[in-house]
Amino acid sequence: MDDLQTIESLSADLATMTLAYGQAIHLGQLKGGFLARTSHELRAPLSSIMGLHQLILSDLCENPEEEREFIRQAHEAAQKLLKLLDEIIYVSKLDYGANRIEVHPLAIPTVFAGIERLTHLLATNRGYGLTIPDIDDEIYIMADEKKFVQAIANVMSAAIALMQEGELSLSLEPHAETVDFVLQIRSPQTIWETDSLEAPLPPLATAAAGYALPTPLPSAAMTFTLSKTLIQHMAGAMTLEATPAAGDALTQIRFQMPVAAPEPEFLD
Repeated sequence: MDDLQTIESLSADLATMTLAYGQAIHLGQLKGGFLARTSHELRAPLSSIMGLHQLILSDLCENPEEEREFIRQAHEAAQKLLKLLDEIIYVSKLDYGANRIEVHPLAIPTVFAGIERLTHLLATNRGYGLTIPDIDDEIYIMADEKKFVQAIANVMSAAIALMQEGELSLSLEPHAETVDFVLQIRSPQTIWETDSLEAPLPPLATAAAGYALPTPLPSAAMTFTLSKTLIQHMAGAMTLEATPAAGDALTQIRFQMPVAAPEPEFLD
């Protein structure tokens, strides 16, 4: 009997170690992908700054006004780089506990109001339709209000900046244990790829080719990665479910959050 108990105990330990090993491998792959995406993302503004400096130091500017414009663009690229670094550092510190996300019961109407406040004007200025439901139901999720609202709004803003045409809608799917926010983007433009991490790096500026600022930072891919990481730290999930590459002019992203019971101190 003792031998049998020992074997069962060893088997249980082996199963636990196997699971932990699998989780470690998966976490390592996620971190490796995040590092690769981050490295690529940081090279883009650095390339821009170096290209502008190259034009200035090589005396290829036609006049002092053009030189001053290149300096202004380099300064703008450096500011974007600093902002992106701040966002990446914040998310990275969540992994080892230096930063913490404070979750509490969050009412769905509050979420929708915050998202609309951050995205409505941008969509209107671009001429895109934006539908966000008006829900009065007392449904709550466990989340950090500021971070969760910002995560969804950032993804929507990235789509608005790149979709070129179409409309966006955000809907709600309550379930027993989760509440799903479903973002649908009706546009033939492919904004995110399900099987691709890297995009071509922008070339350095040359005197012959001239110079143009690259795609606004962070890129759509990095925005997706940062938002997904934030939501995962709130015990949620973010999934790219459909892209126009599948044949339909639809991009669909699902934000799945744990349902919560309201607590008195968070009720108005």
